[in-house]
Amino acid sequence: MAYDEGDWRIPTLTVTPADGTTQAALVVEAPDGTRTALTPTGGSGSWEGPAYELTSPGEWIEDWTVTGTGAGRQRTSVLVAPVSGPVGARVYATTADLARWLHAAPPAGARRALQAASRRVDEMLLTALYPTDATGLPTTPAHIAALRDATCAQAEYARASGDATSVGATTKPSSFTLGRLSVQQAGTSSSSGRPGRRGRGPFSRRPG
Repeated sequence: MAYDEGDWRIPTLTVTPADGTTQAALVVEAPDGTRTALTPTGGSGSWEGPAYELTSPGEWIEDWTVTGTGAGRQRTSVLVAPVSGPVGARVYATTADLARWLHAAPPAGARRALQAASRRVDEMLLTALYPTDATGLPTTPAHIAALRDATCAQAEYARASGDATSVGATTKPSSFTLGRLSVQQAGTSSSSGRPGRRGRGPFSRRPG
């Protein structure tokens, strides 16, 4: 699985055979060589480490050491691609903010999703007036929190709708209704099996 810089990952390990004497320890090595010990939970041959953030691009190593029955060592390579937005682009929320919003570890591609969500928020703020710094980021706590939450909500919605990075809708609707106007794509039919009717909204043209 490919990861982007800023994504989160939950390391897991399965050991066979295993019994009550089997213990597992985990150290995560960052691309710069920094090693951090994490405390996994589990037992009976299955362990899970705490979620950690892939804070830089490159190769991360999850180094598991097993003692007791099934003793051995397993090293898992995690490859992370860099993520860089357009020069000067504003991002109103971090992956940590998104994790708190979701009450869960952010999904893969979270950094890119937040960049896209921030662009959507910018579109909605086109005529808004509020204090900002030299980079265009809000400076008052209320505005900072509002834009952060809006960005997280947009990222969550986009992911739920299958368009996490705002590249465009994945499917096209076959029909829609707006007030008294009903529009149906050619080649589709209503539930009764008859061709869809043209809407008779206030601007519909009636047959002569």
